[in-house]
Amino acid sequence: MGTTIDQLYPDIWQEVFKYFDALELFFSFMHITEQVDNVLLSGSHHMRLRGLVLDAHPHSLPQKLLLNQVLSLELHEESCFNNIHQCSGLRSLKLVGQPQWVMGLIRELVRADVKLERLTLIVPGIGLLPNLIVAISPISSLSRLEIRGDELEARFEHDTASLMPTNIKHFILQSSSPFGWSELSSMAPVLSNIRLLDITLLHLRGNPSYSFIFPNLRSLSLLLVEVPFDCVIRLITTMPSLAKLTLNGLVDSNGFVMRNKWLDLFKCCSSLLKVVLSL
Repeated sequence: MGTTIDQLYPDIWQEVFKYFDALELFFSFMHITEQVDNVLLSGSHHMRLRGLVLDAHPHSLPQKLLLNQVLSLELHEESCFNNIHQCSGLRSLKLVGQPQWVMGLIRELVRADVKLERLTLIVPGIGLLPNLIVAISPISSLSRLEIRGDELEARFEHDTASLMPTNIKHFILQSSSPFGWSELSSMAPVLSNIRLLDITLLHLRGNPSYSFIFPNLRSLSLLLVEVPFDCVIRLITTMPSLAKLTLNGLVDSNGFVMRNKWLDLFKCCSSLLKVVLSL
């Protein structure tokens, strides 16, 4: 004799629900059976809700939605959602909005001691990147940070030497504003534990003196803006554990074809195992 849907046990429903986002679960499954409601509406099952998206046109949230069970959330400024402090189980967060709004929410998460592990910031306006970094730095559980911005100014207004190192392992920065030596030097104390660094529009000029190092960095990806090859080599010397290097864009007039320069690069970084070029 076959099993009907109302005979499925709560633990089976809990396994099935892993493949649906939060709103789909509540609007499609709630009140189907008593066992379903037992899983969705009872905190005793520790059900984790994934993929909750609150954008410019949010759905009306189910009244019985347990915000402390939300595992991943995408939140837009236009959604006017003001209860992020209730999302105590949040592990992955994506914020889309102006810098001031983003920093306000981050400070609220810090006060609520939410153990975020992944944070993505989409900042369509103009803002100071250092202010975002400083606001994020108290989140000790954070291991992956991605920031995408139209125009993010990387000028640090305050001394960063006093900032505590974070536990961020992956840092991805995509911006239409170029990054330079001084910006990397200023961010090094905060990002000393990173293992993967991906930066768009890196602009390294001159013969700078630097005192920063990324001791644990294993993978580096850069989009270059006519950067002299010697500057690339000097940058690599700050990364003694580097294993993979990805270069996109152009260096100076000689391009990437200078054999002696590549020998110098591998000589200064004996840990390097793989280089990927995309012109």
